[in-house]
Amino acid sequence: MTEEHVPSTFHRRLVVIAVSDYDNGTPAEREAFRAGISAQVSVVEDWWAGERLEAERRFTPAAPPKPLLSVHDLRCFLIDQDLADADDDEALVIYITGHGLAPRGRQHFLQLPDTDENRPLGTAFPTAELIATALDSRAGHVLVMVDSCFSGRLTDELHDTLKALDEDRRALGSLVVLTAGNEDARPRLQAFTSLLAAIRAHCEDQTNGYARSHLSWEDFHAIRAAVWDRTTMADIHRIWPPGDSVSLQLAARALSPCLPNPGYTDTTLLEDARSQVGWNRADLDEYWISRATGQMSRNSPGWYFTGRAALISRMIEFLDGDDSVLIVTGPAGSGKSALLARLVTLSDPRFRADDAYRPVLDAIPEHLQVPEGAIDAAVLARNTDPHEMSAALYEALTGHPTPAGHDPIEELRAYVRAFMLRNGTPLTVVIDGIDEARNPRRIITDVLRPLATLGADDGRPLIRLLLGIRSPATVGPDSSSADPVGPTGGDLLALLQRATDAGPAVRTDALTAQDDIAAYTASLLHADPPAGSRLLDRDDDRISRVATAVAEEVAPSFLDARLAAQQLHARTLLPQPTDLAWRRQLRQGTHELLRQDLADVALHSDATPEELLAVLRATAFAQGAGLPWADIWPAAVNALHPSCDDTAAAIRHVVRDSRLTGYLTTAQEDGRTVYRPIHERVSETLRTAPHTLLDPADTSATPTEGGTGTADTTPAHRQLTHAFARLLPRAPEQPPHPYLRRHLITHAALGNAVDDDHIPARFLPWATRDNVRGSLGLPITATERIRYLAAWARIEPFVGDAPPASRADSLALAQHTGSTQAHTPTRHPQLRPRFNYLHLPTNILAGTPANPYALATFRTTDDSVVLAAADERGNLTLWDPLSGSPFGTALEGLGPHTRALTVLDDRSGEPSLIVGSDHGLWRCDPQTGEAAPLLAGRIRAVATVSDGARRRGRRGTYEWPLLAVATTEDLLLVDPLTGHIQTRRPLHSIGRLQREQDVGWRYRGPLVHALAVIPVPGASPLLAIAQDGSYVPIVNALTFDDAGELPGTGRGASAVVGFATRDREPRLIVASRSAKSVRIWNPLTRAQHPHQPIRQPVASLALHPGPYGDPLLVTGSSVDGALHVFDTDTGVLVRQLPTEHTKMVRGLTVFTGPQAQPLVASASFDRTIRLWDLQAPAADGDSDHPSADHVALLPHPSGPPSLISGGRAGEITVRSVQTGRATHVLTAPDDRPYKDVTALTALEPTRDLTERIAIGYADGSVELTTEAGSRRVLLPPYYAGSRVRALARFPHPETGQPVLAAAISDSRVEYLPIDDGTPHLPMLRAEATVRALAVLPDTGSPVLAIATTRAVRLLHPGHAPHMGLPQRIGAVRSLTVADGRLLATGGSDGVIRLWDPFAPRSETHVPLTGHQGPVTALAALPHPGADRDLLVSACSDDTSIRVWDYQTGQEVLRLVTGAPITSLAVLPTGSANRGTAPAVIVGSPTGTAAVTVHLQFPSGGTTIEDA
Repeated sequence: MTEEHVPSTFHRRLVVIAVSDYDNGTPAEREAFRAGISAQVSVVEDWWAGERLEAERRFTPAAPPKPLLSVHDLRCFLIDQDLADADDDEALVIYITGHGLAPRGRQHFLQLPDTDENRPLGTAFPTAELIATALDSRAGHVLVMVDSCFSGRLTDELHDTLKALDEDRRALGSLVVLTAGNEDARPRLQAFTSLLAAIRAHCEDQTNGYARSHLSWEDFHAIRAAVWDRTTMADIHRIWPPGDSVSLQLAARALSPCLPNPGYTDTTLLEDARSQVGWNRADLDEYWISRATGQMSRNSPGWYFTGRAALISRMIEFLDGDDSVLIVTGPAGSGKSALLARLVTLSDPRFRADDAYRPVLDAIPEHLQVPEGAIDAAVLARNTDPHEMSAALYEALTGHPTPAGHDPIEELRAYVRAFMLRNGTPLTVVIDGIDEARNPRRIITDVLRPLATLGADDGRPLIRLLLGIRSPATVGPDSSSADPVGPTGGDLLALLQRATDAGPAVRTDALTAQDDIAAYTASLLHADPPAGSRLLDRDDDRISRVATAVAEEVAPSFLDARLAAQQLHARTLLPQPTDLAWRRQLRQGTHELLRQDLADVALHSDATPEELLAVLRATAFAQGAGLPWADIWPAAVNALHPSCDDTAAAIRHVVRDSRLTGYLTTAQEDGRTVYRPIHERVSETLRTAPHTLLDPADTSATPTEGGTGTADTTPAHRQLTHAFARLLPRAPEQPPHPYLRRHLITHAALGNAVDDDHIPARFLPWATRDNVRGSLGLPITATERIRYLAAWARIEPFVGDAPPASRADSLALAQHTGSTQAHTPTRHPQLRPRFNYLHLPTNILAGTPANPYALATFRTTDDSVVLAAADERGNLTLWDPLSGSPFGTALEGLGPHTRALTVLDDRSGEPSLIVGSDHGLWRCDPQTGEAAPLLAGRIRAVATVSDGARRRGRRGTYEWPLLAVATTEDLLLVDPLTGHIQTRRPLHSIGRLQREQDVGWRYRGPLVHALAVIPVPGASPLLAIAQDGSYVPIVNALTFDDAGELPGTGRGASAVVGFATRDREPRLIVASRSAKSVRIWNPLTRAQHPHQPIRQPVASLALHPGPYGDPLLVTGSSVDGALHVFDTDTGVLVRQLPTEHTKMVRGLTVFTGPQAQPLVASASFDRTIRLWDLQAPAADGDSDHPSADHVALLPHPSGPPSLISGGRAGEITVRSVQTGRATHVLTAPDDRPYKDVTALTALEPTRDLTERIAIGYADGSVELTTEAGSRRVLLPPYYAGSRVRALARFPHPETGQPVLAAAISDSRVEYLPIDDGTPHLPMLRAEATVRALAVLPDTGSPVLAIATTRAVRLLHPGHAPHMGLPQRIGAVRSLTVADGRLLATGGSDGVIRLWDPFAPRSETHVPLTGHQGPVTALAALPHPGADRDLLVSACSDDTSIRVWDYQTGQEVLRLVTGAPITSLAVLPTGSANRGTAPAVIVGSPTGTAAVTVHLQFPSGGTTIEDA
C-alpha cells in the first residue's frame, strides 16, 4: 500500500527543561536524583535527537546553558527560545521534569532549587504558562510532556487557561500534552521515561514490524497499552486536547512529526506511486536484484538490465508510442513481473537519482533505457478486490486516499479525466498480478475495462495500461507475441484482451527464453549471494555448461532457475551437466526445489522440516500484502502445525538464519512490515500441496487437508481464524492488531467460519475492511449464530470513516432493533441507545438511478452469479447479488425504456444479454461492456426460443437459441448473432383481431407487455403474447402460426409465464393488472386449470422451484410493492413476503444461492432491488413497519412530553418518550391519495391545558388536532402534489397570538391563525419551493427564515424578504436556531453553516463538514454542563446523526443508524427527562429511535443517566 505521508516540517525543536539541583536530602540522595534526571533526559534526547535519526526526522535539542536554580533562570531560557514565535511549519517537543508543587487551589508549579514552598506564586514557575505559550504559538505540531509530581492537576488549570486559545487551534488534534499520572500522583524517578523506553524498544523490535517513518497518536497509545507495567512505569495521561470527540479520534490516525519511529529503517528506493511494483532498497540488494537483474549482489551490472532485449524493446516501444494497452503474460515464473519491475524502477526519478545505483544505469545500452517518469503509477492486484484495487491506484496517482464515503472506482475515473484535461497527456500505469486478485474477472470487468474505455474527444486514450497477467504456456515455434490458443472464452487472458481491446500480448515464454534463462543462471552463479557461497570452482566454462543445463530443464521458469542457483551456492562443487538425478530434480520444478531446501536446512538446524514448512506455509495463506511477524505469524504457525514447540525460533531461522529466506519477500501494509512468498507459484505449492514438500517418511506428521491430491484450503483458513480470534483483546476499547482488523473477516469467510464466535461483536467496530455483508451473503437471515454480524451488516454500507467508538455505538443501536433495553457499557462521550424501532432490512441489494423495468441473472465461467437490471433511462447495471457489490460499470445509452431483457446462453459459459429499448435491440457482453445493435425500432418484449440448431459465433460453434421479439408493429424471430430476421408477422394479423377487424395497413397492432415461451414435450414450443385487449394470442414459437388464444380480463394481460408440470403438461400463467387477477391455463386445451382464485394486481411474475416438482409462483404487485408466493397447482397462497417495497414491483427473477437454495430478486419503482430467501423462516413482525418520517415532542402541563410521529397513510401515533412504544393513534390511517404526513409540529397547550398538534399533508392541507381526537382544518387541500414542506409557529407581530407558517411545495408560504380573532397576514409567494422554516428571536417582531431550493431569505411575517444569505452556499435543506441567536443551515452539499441573522454576509464560525449527502434535519442540543448549545444533524444518504461543537468546529459524536433520517427531536435534561443526559429522537420512513447523549463536561466530568 502507498506510504502514508507525515506532514512536512521545516524545523524541529526539542526543548528540555530539567531541574535537578535541589538541596534537600543527603548528598547521596541528591546525587542519585541528579543521575536519575540525567537518565530521563537521555531517554528523551535519544528518541528525539539521537544520531541515528535522519536529518529530516531529527529534532534539534535545546537545553538551558547552566543549571536552573530560580524562576529568573527559567524565564531567561524561555525568552531565548521564544516559543510564542514558533512558525507554523515547526514541530515542538517540550520535556519538563523536576519536582512539582500543588498548593491549595487548582494550579501546578514547577519547583526550582530557590523555590519557597510557602510562596509558589513568586518563587515557583507556573507550568500552565509554559504549556499555554507553546500551544498558542503558530506551531502546527506540539508535544508537551510533564514528568512531575501532581502534574495531573494541570487538567482543570489548562481548561481555564486555554479558554482564550483560538478556536482553530482548540480543534487541532496535533497539540498534545501528556502528564505523569493524575493530580495526586507522585511518579517514581524514571517511571515516565521507563515507559518511553519500553515504547521505543517495542518499535525497534523487528518482529513488531513498525515500518513507517513516524508513529500516529493511535499507534503511540496502542503501544503504551501493550507495554505498560504498573509496577515500574508511570500511568501517562493525555490532558490536552480535552475529550474524545470524533474529530480527535480521526486526527489520531495521522502520522505525527512529533513521534519519529525509533525502529524505522529507510528502505525507500522509489517514489510512493511506483513502490508496489518496484522494490525497496533491502529487496533490491537481497532479492529484487536477483529477480530483475540476475545478480545476487551489487558487484557487477545486472544481467536483467541488459538481457531479454527483444521483450524490453517491445515494452519501451509501447511507452514511447500511442497504444492504449499492452499485456505482458506468460506461465508462472517466466519473468513477467521481473520485466515490469524493471520498467517501473528504471522510470522512477528517485531511483535514477540514487548514486548507489549509478553504475547499473550507466551499463544499460541507450536503446534499452527507460525514459524517466514514463510510468506514473504501478500497483499490484494481488489479494485485492475491485474497490481495493481502485483505491490503491487512486492513492498511487494522487498521493492521498479515496475520500471517505466515495466510490474509489468513480473517483479514479474522475481523476483520470481531470489529469488529461489539465495536462493534455494520458497517464501511464502498470498493474501486475491480475491473476492473483481475489476475483481476477472482477478486476478486469470492474476496473480495467472502464479505464480502458476512457478516451478523449480526439480519440486518444485518457490512460495507458501496461498489464501483467499469468497465462498457460503457448505452443508453436515462435510465440513471443502470440494470442491465446483456441477459443477459450473463459481464459483470463482472452477476457482481458476482449475487455481492454488490447493487441497481441508480449509473451515471456518464447523459445528465446531458454537462452535468457541460461544467461540469467550464469550471472547468479558468478555473483555472491547475501548468505555467501560455498562454491570453490567458478570456472566460466563450467558455469556456462551448468547454466545451460538448468535452462534446458526449467525453461520458461526464471523462478526455478533462481532457486536452482541458490541451491548450487550451497554446494562446494558444481554438478556435472549430465547428472541425470540432478536434472530430474530440476524438471520436477518449484515444489521439488523447495522440498530439497526444506530437508537440507532442517539437517543443519534444530527445526524439523514440518516446522519450517509451517512457517513458510503460514505466509502463503496471508491476505493482503503479507503476514506480519509479531503475534500473527506465530499464531498462524501454531494453527497449521500445533505440535511446533518453539514457533519464534522457527520463524527466526527462516527469516534470518537460512537460505529459506530467499523464498520470502517483504512489503508494507498498515504501517507494518509483512512477509509473503516471493512468487504466487510458491504460494500455491505451499497452500495446496504441502504433502509434496516433505519426504515420504515425514508426511504423516503434516495434515494434508485434501488427502493425496490438492489440499482443500478451507480447513486451514478455519484453523487460522480460530487462532486469530484468540488474539483479539478482551477489552472492547483496545485495538486488535492491524492485520486482524483488515483480514480476519476474509480468513473467516474462506474458512466458512463467519459467525459471532469467530468474529465477536467487540471486534466489529475495529474492522478496517468492511466485508461482513458480502461474507454472509445476501439476503441475510439473522439467526442466533450471527445475531451481531447481522446487526452489523445492516449498517456496514454506511459506516465510512467513523472511528471505532462511533461504530460501537452504531452497532449497539442496530443490535437492539425493536428493543428498549440496550445493555452496553457506558463510556463518555457516547450515544447510547434508549429505544430502537427502526426497521433495517438486510435484503437490499442496491439502489437504482431510475425506475427498473426488468431483471435477469446469469453465471460467468467461474460460476459467479451476476444480476442485471435494465431501467427506464437506457442503463444496464450489473451486480454481484450475493455481496451487493457492482459488477463492472453500467452500460449506458441503450435507449429509453429498456423494457426487454433476457439472457442468451451460448453453452460455452460466456453468456450475452439481450436488451430491448425504444431505440432498438442490443446484444451486450456483460464482461467486456460491448453492446452490438441487432435491430432498430421500439422493442416491447423479448424471449429466447431454442430450435436445436448450432450457430457459429466469434468464440466458436454453439447451440445458440433464437430470439422472439415483439416491437410496436411486428412479431419477429431473430438470429441473435447477426440480427437477421428469420420470421416476421405483423401483430395486427395475429389471432382474433385479423378475423374480426379490418382496420387497414395503418393499424400498428396491440401494445405488447410480455412474451412467454411455453415448453411442449415432444412438439415445438409455443409463444404467448401478453398485450392490451380481451384475449391472449398463442402462436408456434418457431413459425408464428396461430395456435389459439385465451380469454383475457380487464384491459389486457400485464405479465405471462410458461412452464411444464411434473407430469409434462404445458401451463401458462396470465396476470391482469387492471382486473386484479392471475389465472393458470393449459394452452393446448385452452382450459383454465382449476385453482383457488388469485386476486392480486400483478405487474411481474417469476417461477420459483417448488418442494414437490411443480414450481411456485412469485407475483409482484403493481400497486404497493407486495410479493406473494402461490402454489401453481392449487392457487393456494404459500407465503406473503414483508411489504418492503413501497411501489410497483416491475422486475422479478429467480436464481440459485451459494447453499443451492433458490433466491428471488425483485426490482421496484421505489428504485431498490431486494433479495428474498423463501426457505428462510419468517421473522416476527415482518409485515409491521410503521413509518415515522416526522417526529416531534408533545409537551404536557405535568409530566414528561409524549413523542408524536407521522408518515405514510396519514397516521399520527403517540408514543412514550422513554420507551418509544405506541400508546395510541390520534388519526387513523387514511387511504386517500396524497394524505401522507409531510410536516408535523406541536403547539403549546391552550389555557385549558389542551395539547394541540399541527399536521401538514401531501395534498397541501394543514389540520389542527388535539390528543383527544378533535380535528380542525386550517388549510384545505389545494391540488394533488402541492405538499406541505414545513411548519413553524411564531407570535403574531401585533397581538402575540400564535400563528402557524406553512411552507407549500408550490412556493407559497401561508400564515394560518390558530385562534379565532387573530389578524390575517398576507400569503407570501417565494421565488422557489420552500424546503425549511425557522423562527428567529428578535426584540421587535419575529423574523422568519425560509430556505428555498435557490436561497435562504429572512423576512418579517406579512412582509417581503428584507435580507438573505449569500447564494454561494447553494440549496439548503434544513434550518435551526442555536443558542437563541445564530441561524444554522444544513446544505444540500452536506455542509452546516452558522450565521448572524442580522449580519449574514459571512459565516460566524468554521463550516462543519463531514456528511455525505444533504443535511436533512438540524436541531439544537443544550449542553447539560455548559451554558451553550451543541448542534445535532442528520443525513438521509449516509444515515448518520452527528453532534457538533460549532465553536471549535469539532464533530463530537457520530451514530450510523442504517436508516434514512428525515427529522430530529431533542429531549433536553430537566424534570421532563428522567435523566441528567439529553436524548435525541430520530424520525425515518422506516420507524423511530432514540439515543441518550452522554457528554463530557468542560471540567472533565461526564453526564450520568439516572437509573
